[in-house]
Amino acid sequence: MPDIDPEDEDAGAPAEQQPIPLPAVAPEHFDLIIEWCTHEVENKSSTDQEKNAWNKQYFSAMDDATILAIITVSEADALVAAVLAVGLCLRY
Repeated sequence: MPDIDPEDEDAGAPAEQQPIPLPAVAPEHFDLIIEWCTHEVENKSSTDQEKNAWNKQYFSAMDDATILAIITVSEADALVAAVLAVGLCLRY
């Protein structure tokens, strides 16, 4: 368990109010991750076929270095990394 900084204002806050640490990420990659996540949330009722088609189109527009950067950032959350990896596979 990490040490709690006594000067940290959030240290005593309930878990749902604690800040979530994010790895260093380039703003353009962060924007792409947020765009993808927003699309997933807003299209929960889409069929798998519709989601796969959107993912294929979305990732086809990216170069390999960008996709790798997004996956690397997302490794903190295995589910997001797996979904992004599937998007990469759909690209080919």
